[in-house]
Amino acid sequence: STQITEQLEAYESAKGEVTSANMTLVEADAALSETEFLIEETTIESDRVVVDAFISPPSESALEVLSADSLVEVTVKETLLGMETDRRVDSLTTLAEALDEQEELKAEQEEALEAAELARAEAEAKLADLETTLSEQASFVAEVEAALAAQEGLPEPSDPEEAAARTERLQEIAAALDSAQTAREIREAAQRAE
Repeated sequence: STQITEQLEAYESAKGEVTSANMTLVEADAALSETEFLIEETTIESDRVVVDAFISPPSESALEVLSADSLVEVTVKETLLGMETDRRVDSLTTLAEALDEQEELKAEQEEALEAAELARAEAEAKLADLETTLSEQASFVAEVEAALAAQEGLPEPSDPEEAAARTERLQEIAAALDSAQTAREIREAAQRAE
């Protein structure tokens, strides 16, 4: 009947929505995990730069400056120290900016993950509602179609005669379902026309 067809279409659509919501949830979770990994890597790199600067600070003692052989040597040392300090500051600034961007991305991804979880819960609830309201006939058709789909997924029997018989039987069942569906629709159309 048309009603059964509509119920089955709504049921299949709801199952598809659940599958889609699950895939979205998996993707959102993977993206969040990747961002958390990047944050951890950035934090470790930032810590390394700070520890390196603490262990070997870019400075010369006053005695070393006074013991320099020439003014040129002092100028070169100061320039090199300034360049090293600038490099470390730039590195820390870049890492801090990257960390800020990753934290913002993480917040967005956490929101996307929550939205995906909500969408999945809504899709599952819709599917559960449809499963409880599916008519007996539609439930029977859905179970037969699921059984046919499961049969099609099984490996073919090794005996060619068994394989041919199985294929023929599956085709007969599918044809009988189609025929019954068509007959029901014709009957319902005739009843509506009366």
